[in-house]
Amino acid sequence: MEIRKENLSISQPLRERARHSAEVTNDNSANSENVQEKDKQKEPEYIFSKQLDNEAAAYKEGNATFKDDYESLEKAIEIVRALALRLREKINKLKNPTVNIKSDHPIESSGNSRVAAGIKAYHDESSKSEVEALEQQLSEYERQEAELKLNMLNMIIEERKRLDRLT
Repeated sequence: MEIRKENLSISQPLRERARHSAEVTNDNSANSENVQEKDKQKEPEYIFSKQLDNEAAAYKEGNATFKDDYESLEKAIEIVRALALRLREKINKLKNPTVNIKSDHPIESSGNSRVAAGIKAYHDESSKSEVEALEQQLSEYERQEAELKLNMLNMIIEERKRLDRLT
């Protein structure tokens, strides 16, 4: 392919560079997302630590009662974490609103900006109180998760003591 100077305008190379730059940026962001996704897959999520989780796994193999109780607590933690995650997402949406009052709104088109400001202030205040209520609920979920973890930790300690008495 032959490129001649007379066929190129100044804007064409700029458009080409911008398009290439956008493609590179998209490729880089896609690659970084893939790398982050692979990192998440490589690193297992521990409830406590690798050592304690491995110890609990060994106890689950040797004691059916421990296994049933511990797995029930693991499921409960998963549920509480999922609820907390959804709540955090909801709180973030409320804290970063994307609500815009349309310009064809009759109050705004009539030029009454004080009423529009009042609507916005009311919306901000109701969002603020909703966020506070959701944050209290999130705090409760975090308390429940901590309590579940404490119960799991106590189970590990009790099983450790039981096995020490047997040996």
